[in-house]
Order: sequence, then C-alpha cells, then structure tokens
Amino acid sequence: MAWGGGLALGLILIGLGIYLLRLGLEKAAAIATVLGAFTGVIGLAVAIVTLAVTRSDQHRSGDGAPKMRIKRAGTVIGEADNVNINIDGRR
Repeated sequence: MAWGGGLALGLILIGLGIYLLRLGLEKAAAIATVLGAFTGVIGLAVAIVTLAVTRSDQHRSGDGAPKMRIKRAGTVIGEADNVNINIDGRR
C-alpha cells in the first residue's frame, strides 16, 4: 500500500516537471517560487502543531524530570520517573 503512494507522488512530480518544462523558464520559475513558499508555510505549520502536541502530551513529575510510561501489549501498566533497563530486559 505504501509503495502505491510513492508511485503516485513520483508520477505527480514527473507530470509537474513536464508541465513546467513546456511553460518556459520564467513562468516555471515563478510557479516554483509560489509552490516553494506554500511548501515552507505548510512545513512550518506542521512543525508548530507537532511541537504543541508533543509539549502537551509530555508528562512531568514534580521535579521537572520527564516521566516514562510503561506499556505492555499496548496497555499502560504504570509510570516511573527514572527507568534503567539492561539489554537483557531486567531493571
């Protein structure tokens, strides 16, 4: 399924390239500038939303240290402040 999205994106980019090639250099540069500006604004918006969601989801203890949620099979079974796990899985 993921390869289908990549294939569609590739075809769209190839089509856009052919379209811009036929327009000529000046018109293609103007369109590319506008598309680049929109891409930058959308990227900035996504970054701000991601930062806001990450900050609001962060659980902190009273001393400001980040807490770690302990999950087993998709279910939260507890929270801990400082968890050290060895390579073999023991604490």
